Amino acid sequence: MNVSLFVLLCVILCCNAQVRKPNYIEWVPANPLNYRVENDRRIEYLIIHDTQISFNETLTLFQTPNRTSCHYVVHNSDAPWGGGGYEPKKIVQMVSDKDVAYHVKGSNTNTIGIEHVENGTYSYMMYRSSAELAAHICSKHQIPLDREHIIAHSECKKINCTSDHVDPGVDWDWQMYMSLISAATDGNCPLPDLNKPEDNTIVITFLQYMFSINITNVLDSSTVRAINDFKIKSGLQAEPLINEEFWKALLGPFGYQTKIYKVGLNKEPLTIVSAVQYIQSNRFGRNVQITGVVDDNTLFALLAVNEMAGISEIGDEAEFYLDTEVWSVLLSGCLPKRDASLIWKVVLFSLTPAFSLLLFLFLISGIIACCCIYKTKKHRIGEIEELLVS
Repeated sequence: MNVSLFVLLCVILCCNAQVRKPNYIEWVPANPLNYRVENDRRIEYLIIHDTQISFNETLTLFQTPNRTSCHYVVHNSDAPWGGGGYEPKKIVQMVSDKDVAYHVKGSNTNTIGIEHVENGTYSYMMYRSSAELAAHICSKHQIPLDREHIIAHSECKKINCTSDHVDPGVDWDWQMYMSLISAATDGNCPLPDLNKPEDNTIVITFLQYMFSINITNVLDSSTVRAINDFKIKSGLQAEPLINEEFWKALLGPFGYQTKIYKVGLNKEPLTIVSAVQYIQSNRFGRNVQITGVVDDNTLFALLAVNEMAGISEIGDEAEFYLDTEVWSVLLSGCLPKRDASLIWKVVLFSLTPAFSLLLFLFLISGIIACCCIYKTKKHRIGEIEELLVS
């Protein structure tokens, strides 16, 4: 009965465990005049900013008394994706979650803000580290994981702020960012659905390469027409515009287990190679030219995707398989969790300190009890042996 109760408690704790706070966050307090101390406030929204100044300048700004601050500042790594690694992830927290930072005029009371140091572009590692932080914040404060509650500074008028800021701007990849948050929360790495086409520029351009139409980088009438023509030929329903069935139909002719060959063995349509090369170059920052044929740089970039995603099946020396998992990584940008020991980590890190202490005492008591039983049995056996000898 006690064992069953213990297992039940572990299951409950696992199911309700918060997403852990990233362990690479450094505490650098903002000037006390730049935020308001609170003990009890309801947090409903997560606001995404960019600084347009350097990392050190941002810290100095928030440490100077000017009634300006933000809860977190995410460092931007300019290192390339894969094949050489990244600069270490780095996030600075400057205002406690419980306190009110002055980051979005008129809506500070019920929001948490994350600043991103742009440096002219947003690196993939910045997206990942910010998404891991966002997953923790949303889990801790029960903020829904949707674009109605995770919003740009430029969108804050919908929650009655009075700011006229435009950050993070059109270059922010919302589709990938939300996918990364989802992956950091539950390991889910879905293919894009384009519910909000304006958030999916890279995926839209990918489709334009796939359909071999004019590359405009926006969901224009030609792209919608190409998508709908393909859906009619594939027997798909008109709505939604793009979903899982669409991706299966589009990638199905390539087996959904696409085999990409090196130069000289190229057998698939050039459009799919160009589309993959575009994704590699624009989403992951790889130095891959859009040529329509698989050269060494393209293959190396695909191997880097597998390495980061923990996928080991890479085919032989002359070919490379694009399976469902690799397509998910390429198209959504997020990486599925592949840690076989994850369940044990969830169990250990979801335990509260008090329960951890009780568990520790329980284990110690069990060990002591086993030792006592063993000594008692050993002593009893000795007595029996003496009786038999006598």
